[in-house]
Amino acid sequence: MSRARRLGPYTPLSAFYADDEAVASLEDAGDMLSELLFLRALADCAKEPAREGRVLKSRVLSGRLYRRPRAALVKAAGVLVELGLWVDDGDAWCICSWLKWNRSQGEIDEARAADARRKRTGPRDQSERIPDGFQTESERIPDGFQTESERSPDGESPDSLNAPARAFTAVHDTTRHDTTPQPPRATSTGNDLVRDHANALKCPPPRKVQAQVSQQVEALLAEDIAPKHVAAGLSLLRKRPDFGPAMLPNLVNQAMNAPPKLTDIPPGDRWMVTTG
Repeated sequence: MSRARRLGPYTPLSAFYADDEAVASLEDAGDMLSELLFLRALADCAKEPAREGRVLKSRVLSGRLYRRPRAALVKAAGVLVELGLWVDDGDAWCICSWLKWNRSQGEIDEARAADARRKRTGPRDQSERIPDGFQTESERIPDGFQTESERSPDGESPDSLNAPARAFTAVHDTTRHDTTPQPPRATSTGNDLVRDHANALKCPPPRKVQAQVSQQVEALLAEDIAPKHVAAGLSLLRKRPDFGPAMLPNLVNQAMNAPPKLTDIPPGDRWMVTTG
């Protein structure tokens, strides 16, 4: 069978992309601009692997990725940063999970150098090529890259047949060979926190949103985070209705690590804060 042609550079995108909570929050808010900007940034970074997922602000704000007013693009990028999909890095935004799906430039250079060394040595017999019974990636893939059709010529593979069992952790960040993690079991403490949160809102949230909040709360409690910190994070979440449930871990972290109030410091130690 002939080798499949490569039509150009590309980047992987999880088959479970639409199930991610951050993407779901964009859909619920009707924010298609932020989602499309995220996708176009992935494609743009694939053109230059050496950038390692750095989305240059000059390319975004000039409209090269998406022709929209500058203010709208700045707002969309800010949403992606708030959701934890991007990180602001001065003259660029970094795609957080780029290196979990794509090789770094150093890894690409190392693989090419290994291939060049192997090809310079010339043909060897089977025992010399695989002395310990294992074959390296560069020996299996001479040019350092392998397409999906080359890995599975008939279009099916054990991985594709077992796709529903793959773990989905975050957008563009699926671990191929892990089993699907089970969501934390509901606890009485978690149920109380979610119920108090819902009662404190002006209107009851949609069931889908409340289920997402519950999942985040149980995950935080499973990490042995004190319920008072989770409650503080939920309080911050109520003050920011534009934030989705996926932002709760960030808000809990903010609540846990907030600087102490002056009234919480013993009078004898307040000079260290007021004069520091």
